[in-house]
This record gives sequence, structure tokens and C-alpha cells, in this order.
Amino acid sequence: MTIDSQGRFRIIAGIIAVGFAFLLFRVAQVQVLDAQSQVEANTASLVKTIQKPSRGLIYDRNGELIVFNKFVYDINVVYNELPDPVDTTLLFDLLHIDQEYYEKNIQRNWSDIRYSKFTPFTFLSRVPDSIALRFKEYLYMFPGFFVTKEAVRGYKYPTASHVLGYISEIGKAELDRNSAIYVSGDYVGKSGIELYYEDLLRGVKGHRYELKDNLGRQVGDYLDGSLNQEAISGNDLTLTLDINLQRYAEELMINKKGGIVAIEPASGEVLTMLSSPDFNLNDLSIGQNRGERFQELFADTLKPFYDRSMMAHYPPGSVLKPILALIGLQEKVITPHEHIYCGGGYFYKSNVWRCHAGGGNNDLKSSITRSCNTYFFTIYRDLINKYGYSHPEKGLFDLHNYLSKFGIGRKLGIDLPMEGTGLNPTPAYYDEIYRNKGDWRFTYILSNGIGQGEIELTTLQMANAVSIIANEGKFKTPHLIKSIDGEAERIPERFRKERSVDIDPDYFPPVKDGMQGVIDFGTGGLAAVPGIEVGGKTGTSENSGKDHSVFIAFAPKNDPKIAVAVFIENGGWGSTQAAPIAGLMIEKYLKGEISDSKKWVEKMVLDSDLINKKPMP
Repeated sequence: MTIDSQGRFRIIAGIIAVGFAFLLFRVAQVQVLDAQSQVEANTASLVKTIQKPSRGLIYDRNGELIVFNKFVYDINVVYNELPDPVDTTLLFDLLHIDQEYYEKNIQRNWSDIRYSKFTPFTFLSRVPDSIALRFKEYLYMFPGFFVTKEAVRGYKYPTASHVLGYISEIGKAELDRNSAIYVSGDYVGKSGIELYYEDLLRGVKGHRYELKDNLGRQVGDYLDGSLNQEAISGNDLTLTLDINLQRYAEELMINKKGGIVAIEPASGEVLTMLSSPDFNLNDLSIGQNRGERFQELFADTLKPFYDRSMMAHYPPGSVLKPILALIGLQEKVITPHEHIYCGGGYFYKSNVWRCHAGGGNNDLKSSITRSCNTYFFTIYRDLINKYGYSHPEKGLFDLHNYLSKFGIGRKLGIDLPMEGTGLNPTPAYYDEIYRNKGDWRFTYILSNGIGQGEIELTTLQMANAVSIIANEGKFKTPHLIKSIDGEAERIPERFRKERSVDIDPDYFPPVKDGMQGVIDFGTGGLAAVPGIEVGGKTGTSENSGKDHSVFIAFAPKNDPKIAVAVFIENGGWGSTQAAPIAGLMIEKYLKGEISDSKKWVEKMVLDSDLINKKPMP
């Protein structure tokens, strides 16, 4: 059958009509029915928005929340979305700023790769709630501006500033090292726990991919939000600190310079750690007057940012004597019951090193109780001369190794930045001092025997050493982390591993007896705690000005729960300033309150002013 020209025309016209109808249907489907296509058609840009996580919370050993997060507002801006002109008169009124601030903060160095006219940057930070909420009502009048909410640190108590630390905006050098994690404007830990455990506390950022139209308005989430990722909050940390004991210790240290460290001997957990004077962390919480407060603190001649508990190196004075006694016993240069005569000092040729203990014959216990210098000069001489008078370097080398086992002259590895080493002199140290001056002998360094020579300790090292004595040679590295997200097994293995010094356990009880004698019969009487056996040792660290007051202690003697070291700069005798503070801390920790019989001691300490020197009435 032949199809005439009219039939062919009808067929072609029909095909065209069907095709046209199909195209109309697709256009209607795309423009009317397909919302996603509408979004894409109207979309001018795809914007990735970063969601910042909340930092982890920090608790004390008893589960009390001490560092938390609170919300603050920032005013951010995208430069290329700003109208021309901006209604600055209203803007200044709403945000309480002026022309100078506006011009300084609206412009950036656009040639710097860190800035872009197409990405948000902070125009005004840490805006009070009242201003931020009012500004939100007028945002429709200020295209390009938007308000963000961010979590910053809050503190339940103005305490433990050196331990907890603070956060601050990341610096350029740190940003360059960690550009995959941080961006300009992020806040990071700058000191203390906040810095040391930054990796745990900071959390993981989230992100959101948003579609915006050519006017900068949000039109939806890209791919229905399938690529979005929620921010993950940082890990919560439980510290070993007893915040109530910490607060009490800081109260006792008002108007005094120095440090206190208290440790649980069996676990190495730090119960209290403070440096005085300190600063109020609430003053450094991110806010608009923060910079001024930083400047004031840096200019303070009392150096409140300087952590005297673990950075300052001090001559230990007589608190070194129990350690030398243990080393002397181990090296067999003394026995517990051997007596050494003291005639008012140690005499060698025409030289005399004085002793103020009253003279007489002293055995190990009485020499510690009475703090006989002659006894310990003799021990030190015999340790140094172990290989003969002409080879003091060999004896000092052995002694150096013993002292190092007690943590002297090295970092202990506590979980805080900026720990000091102290000084544990080596033979090379003295070779350098006496270079071209002839050989040195034991008499050149004899003052080390009573902690008044070149040996220097931090207060943390003193607390660690007395903790080792209290626990009879066994110890764990001092640390502040107790658990991570409630899981104790997640703390580093090095804080859980038990170690020991190379001293026979049988030698510790007589030394501890002598230290109990210091409290019961000697110079440490003000550290006594009713009903509890306390062991301690006073020290007076000689100084070019007024001497420093030093004291170490532990209790109960046979089942120690706390070991403490107190160092008071320019405090004078160890018995008058450091000892009563240690005793009060022990009683507060073990009993929860100060007994009536010790209230007068507490008042005396609280009234003591070694900084302001208040005039006598």
C-alpha cells in the first residue's frame, strides 16, 4: 500500500506533536514538579559551614564539675555580601562600636591566603547576650552579617589556675603546624591541662554543605544533607585533684609566695598542686576585656603566671636528709643504730661546718628528729669518698644515680607542660666549675649533705620524694589524669606502672620513725594532727635575703594516704610557716575539718602576710 503525500504529512505532524508534548511535560516536571532542580537552578554557590565542637568537661576526683562550657556570641560577616552603602549609623548603635572600630575590623588583607571576601570572618567577638539578641532582630537590614554562638570555658571556682590552664586564639606558628585541624580564629589550650590534653579536649569539627542563591540566601542542604557531619564534643576528663583541698590550700597561701604539692603515695595521684600568687581563670575566660587582664598579669612583679610548684628550682635544705639517710644505709656507710658524735659542727682541718642541733651522739632516728648537720655531713663525706679521697667523682657519680631514682634533677613526667628539672650535679658539673682551679674534693661540695649546696629541687620533686619514702620505696609517676570519659583504663600506661627505688625496703621504717620524731619531739610540732601519726621534716633553705621555709610530710605513718611538700619563699624557718600549712592540709584531707585544738594554728596561717607586710596595729 502506497502512502500518499497527505498521509506522510499527518504521520510527521503526529510525531512532532508527540515530541512537543513530551518536551512540555519535561519542562513542567523540571520547573514545577522537581524541587531539587528548582534549587539547583536558583543556586549561585555551594557553601561549606564548619560546626565547632564543645570542649570536653573537666571534673575533680570526686566527680564535681569544675570546668564547663558556656555560650557566647560572635558577629561574623561575608565581605562580598555587604550592601553598598552599609547603614553604619544604626549598626554602630546596635553593636556599641564606632567608626574607628568598624574601619579597622571590616577590612582584611585580601592578598593574604588566610582571608577571602567570599568566606565569613569574625567582625565582633564575645558580644554580650543582650546586644547579640537585639542585633538578631535587625539582621534583615544588614545583608552579609550573621550571628554565631560558640561555647567557651567557664569555671565553678577561681582555683587551680596553673593546673587547669586557659585557652586562647591559635597563633600563626601553631596554625602553620596544624593547618589540617585548625583554622584562624580557633581557640586552643595554651597552658595546663587545657594544653597538655588538647587532643582529647578539643573534639572533632562537623560541617554542613549549604546551597545559597545569588543573593546569598540559604535555599537548602546539598544532596538533602547526606554529606553533612555533626560535630563531636571533646572527651570529658576526671582529674586526680581534690578541689576542696585545693581551695583550702590556696586560702592558706594568700599573701605568700611559693608552692604546694600533695600526692596520694600508693597511686601517684596529685591531690593538690598550686603556685602562689596565682590568677583567676574567670578573668581570662574569652571576653572583651581579656587582653587588658593579660597585660596586667604579665606586668605584675609577683609573676602570677610563673608556676612555682614545678618550674622554680630551690635548695631543699634539710628535707634532703631523709633521702641521704636511705642512700647511706643502702651503701652501708651507716647503720640504723650507729652513733656519730657532734661537737657543734663538722670539723676538717681548720674548717668547720656548723650544726645547731645541740651536739651529742646521734643515731639515725635522733639525727633526723634533731636534724643534726654533722651526722649528714659525715654520711655525705663517706658517700663521696667511697672510692678514696682522690676520686670523689666516682662516689658522686653513684650518689647522682641514687638521687635520680628519687626524681631529683630530672623531669618526673607529670602530665603538665613546662615542668622543671631541678639540679642534681654530676662530676662533669664540678669539673667545669673548678676548671683551671685544681682538683675538687668532698670538702668543696660538702654543703650538699644538708641541702644547701648546688642541689636544687622543685616542690613537685620534693612531694614525689616524700611520697616514695612514705610508700617505702614504691611509687608511680605523679599525674593529674584519673579517667577519660569515665574510663580509668584509658589513662596512659606510664601512670599506672609501679616502680621502685634501689633501696632495701627494711631501711625505710627507721627513717620514717625519725620523721615521726620530727613531729612528736622536734621542729615539726605545728604539723601535728590529733589522733594521727604524721612523719615530716622541716627545712630552712638559705637565701641571699630572708631564708625560705620548707616542709615535707606524710600521714598516716604506716598507711599513708597523703604526702605533701610546702615551700614558702622568704618564709624563714621551716617550722614556722611551711610546717603548719602541711599539718592543716593533712588534717583537712583525712578528717574533712580542722579540730578545735588546731584552730589557732589555722588563724595564725591565715593572718600571716609575707607579701604585703601589713603594718602592726
